[in-house]
Amino acid sequence: MKRIYLLLAFISVFAIAKIEKKNFLVIQDSVSELVQKKLQKHFIVQEFKNGHQVIEVNESNVLEISEVIHHTFHKCGGFYSFDSRTEASKYISDLSVPGKRVPYSEKRKNFLKQLDQKSKFKEIQSIVDEAKEINIREMIEKLSSYHNRFYQSQTGVDAAKFIAKKWKEITKNREDAEVTLYDHSWKQPSVILKIEGKSKEAIVIGGHLDSINGFTYQMSFGTKGGHAPGADDNASGIATITEIIRVFADSNIIPEKTIFFMGYAAEEVGLKGSKDIAADFTKSNSDYEIMTALQFDMTNFNGSDKKIFLIDDNTSKDLNDYLGSLIDRYVDVEWGRTSCGYACSDHASWNNAGVPAAFPFEAAKSKMNKHIHTSEDVLAQSNGVADHALNFAKLGLAYILDLNKKQ
Repeated sequence: MKRIYLLLAFISVFAIAKIEKKNFLVIQDSVSELVQKKLQKHFIVQEFKNGHQVIEVNESNVLEISEVIHHTFHKCGGFYSFDSRTEASKYISDLSVPGKRVPYSEKRKNFLKQLDQKSKFKEIQSIVDEAKEINIREMIEKLSSYHNRFYQSQTGVDAAKFIAKKWKEITKNREDAEVTLYDHSWKQPSVILKIEGKSKEAIVIGGHLDSINGFTYQMSFGTKGGHAPGADDNASGIATITEIIRVFADSNIIPEKTIFFMGYAAEEVGLKGSKDIAADFTKSNSDYEIMTALQFDMTNFNGSDKKIFLIDDNTSKDLNDYLGSLIDRYVDVEWGRTSCGYACSDHASWNNAGVPAAFPFEAAKSKMNKHIHTSEDVLAQSNGVADHALNFAKLGLAYILDLNKKQ
């Protein structure tokens, strides 16, 4: 009997240790104060610097913090999560100004100045018009059929592997295409498709592939997580990217610049996947030089009078102006500008790494989909179709094809 008690005690200690794993979050001062007030909790502040702070929290607190930010600012993200204080301290020290970790290089600044905001090309329009709503819809339906795509769940891993398989299938006739799984320190991998260009200069189109249900997910050992179909957040973005890949792959165009399509893991718990990737791809010894990064996170809920909204914080004004011109030239819908007020999606990881980023969004912040992070984030909230997301697929294609012109 004594042995049984000792075994039970050991199991209990082990389970508590699993639950009480520490995370170190880099978060804006104002956001941290709001979160602690809303949760009526006091988190240990390890460091203050550059308008941000490092707070030490339990892993279970990460979801609570994510949900407070979601319901207050009506968007995801809002902080960066690290496994150690050392990593978090280095990151906060590198934040020379809030919202931008590394200044844009002169080469990237010059690249932005050279973007053509006037010329329209018939051959680009003809390819843009090849994007089909039905393909986006079917991909949303498939991804939202998983119980969830949470970054620590098996279904989250399965969904990432399905995306990799799908991207391989639609690029199988291109010798310049390569799909890889990018492993992290957690279960779910990110997915990266590279289409090799004539230059080692590169552009990125990405969106997060994970989903979350902040109300029902329990962090205790052995649970599989709450039902989080995530049709809009962010099956819609991944489905939009998948249709962009299909159309471009079928065009047989050899790109001037290398193109990376990315499905980021673990966005919902602190932009973890994109943070890893952006840091890796901007190392001084990287094989490629990322010139711009475009983010698709929620593309299918038509909540506003205009069709596309460009997020104006943690983004490049020059790149946003360029995207606005692409919408006018090739998508021909009304567009506007809105803001998050904080680092609300993976574009912030690139911006903080010194890469000009942009984030076209589905609605004005106040009109966004209120069903995300719940079991009600299903395609029916968008009337069962992907008409709205089609506008973003066209924009993404115009972005690739127009940047493909020699400059």
